[in-house]
Amino acid sequence: MKVLITGISGTLARGVAYRLVRRGYQVIGIDRRPWPDVPEGVEMHQVDIRKRPAEDVFRVSRPDALIHMATVTHFTTDTEERYRINLGGTQKLFEY
Repeated sequence: MKVLITGISGTLARGVAYRLVRRGYQVIGIDRRPWPDVPEGVEMHQVDIRKRPAEDVFRVSRPDALIHMATVTHFTTDTEERYRINLGGTQKLFEY
């Protein structure tokens, strides 16, 4: 089973990815931040979920499940940017 995780470079998402790989799932990750030591069994794509390359990942990999963990929670980020990422990014995922 293929599982796509958005925001995979985050601490919680990495933990989920490790567990899924250990259980034999094929894990595909999308994050605009890098994950330097991606473990074997995780296919990493460093793209923004709101952009066309993310849509291409969905189209090519055709995941069976999606775990959406791409969000900006820190308040140092501009409010408008948080809105665009959190709401706009989630909306884009439904369109894919």
